[in-house]
Amino acid sequence: MTNILKASTILLPSSDLYEWSVVACDQFTSQPEYWSQLADVVGDKPSTLNLIYPEVYLSQDREARISFINQNMYKYLNEGVLDREYHGYVLIERTYDNGTIRLGLLACVDLERYDYLSRDKEVRATEGTVVSRIPPRVQIRQNAPLETTHIMLLANDKSKSVIERLYLDKDNFELIYDTPLNMRGGHLRGYLITDTDKVDGMLARLEDSDYLRDIYGRDTNFCYAVGDGNHSLATAKQCWENLKASGDIDLDNHPARYCLCELVNIYDEGLVFEPIHRVIFGATDTFRAKLKALSGKCTVKMVNCEDVSIDGSTAEIYGKLTQLIDESLLDGSIGEVDYVHGEDAVRQIVDRDKDSIGMLMPTIDKSELFDYVASQGPLPRKTFSMGEANEKRYYMETRKIK
Repeated sequence: MTNILKASTILLPSSDLYEWSVVACDQFTSQPEYWSQLADVVGDKPSTLNLIYPEVYLSQDREARISFINQNMYKYLNEGVLDREYHGYVLIERTYDNGTIRLGLLACVDLERYDYLSRDKEVRATEGTVVSRIPPRVQIRQNAPLETTHIMLLANDKSKSVIERLYLDKDNFELIYDTPLNMRGGHLRGYLITDTDKVDGMLARLEDSDYLRDIYGRDTNFCYAVGDGNHSLATAKQCWENLKASGDIDLDNHPARYCLCELVNIYDEGLVFEPIHRVIFGATDTFRAKLKALSGKCTVKMVNCEDVSIDGSTAEIYGKLTQLIDESLLDGSIGEVDYVHGEDAVRQIVDRDKDSIGMLMPTIDKSELFDYVASQGPLPRKTFSMGEANEKRYYMETRKIK
């Protein structure tokens, strides 16, 4: 059987990458000032900002923005903005402002080996997928000639046999980008690996049935977990299924069968799991009473509300509060919920809106992730974040999908 991940052909611009590369579209969703400042930084220069749909704007003129995105993709292709083409794997070195380094490997994932609704595929979702979030993303991708990605897959590689080993040889690879990132994103370097057979062999070990049996203690085909970009990968999957159903296509070689992603080892010291906090808007007295009625041995700290006592593991706490929020959205005891990275951001948002409540959520231990997903399935949605908002993957590489 062929590998789940494979090398890709990517396109990059020769223009200034400082303006080109921007943070994942699902960040800073309650902070429109971030995206306004970013737009000022980019100005009229080529940028992935013009190829993505920042979710802070989802309630605005959707059709016009989607049309704008697709037009810019064709413009960048037709006008030669994306004038550098490379084939292979890309070894990624991300340095944060505090000096921490996180490593990754850019590859394409086979969408036939993933399904957000399945618990028996080799690539599995780590959080519950909100199906209603997929259609607007499908609207963009189904007519798009290009993709760029903030998806990050996680490898279960305790012995650090792939990415870290490749990093030891980084000086032997071509450096194809080396740039500071805007908006406090740190620094990004990418090294092209053209010896794809070598990397294929290294990845094949992570996907080997004997290796998986050793690390899980039982037979399983679970190789990779979706760490970031669950809904973006689900969108790519849905578009592929729609394309297959539409008629006669080359099922084996069509570029839309694959989706660009960055593979990161869950044991990378630079990979830190952060909690994803909740901000509740339009919180009524009824909702506050629901929170007060909770009881247990664990404390969840609140902003603009009494702390909550609740029982259970970290995953169970997320599940119980998610259920309470969902029920409250339906019965009207709250107006809206947003998912926010960073305690300071929560406090700033709540300070601006006195009817809102901030929930400062606990942190799940990243070492528990693979075993939990293997045995229990996806975690409750928005249970963990791989770093703070400005540490998320920045869009850089593009790839043709038509």
